[in-house]
Amino acid sequence: MTEASEPEGVTGRLVTWIHELAWDDVPEEVRTHVELDRGIDELPPTDRFQTHVTLTFTDGSTESESVKAPHGNPLDPVTNEEIVAKFHTLADRVTTPERATAIVDAVLGLADAAAITPLVTLLAEPVGRAIG
Repeated sequence: MTEASEPEGVTGRLVTWIHELAWDDVPEEVRTHVELDRGIDELPPTDRFQTHVTLTFTDGSTESESVKAPHGNPLDPVTNEEIVAKFHTLADRVTTPERATAIVDAVLGLADAAAITPLVTLLAEPVGRAIG
């Protein structure tokens, strides 16, 4: 993304924060390298959620683990209750629990809502910092 095309608003602030991170600031023992396995794209849709992780430690030793069907895949979907709980885990750190609950109620009520204005109003209010 070029500087001229950086988005504004929340996304822009996130992009700016990511750009400010320096690789040298990340301790070597927690650095990551991600490789996309294009072969997974050729698998049936229900098999495409698998993840393979290999940890390489500073002494050169490795530990590997694979998960073929993580929770949240189509065969084991996440429940609404789990989504709400995760939302609260994240949102309650940057806003009041009451506002977070109001957002949940507004989202869950969208099917019957006459307008989305109440939800937009809740989402437009400022939030605290999630990091640092």
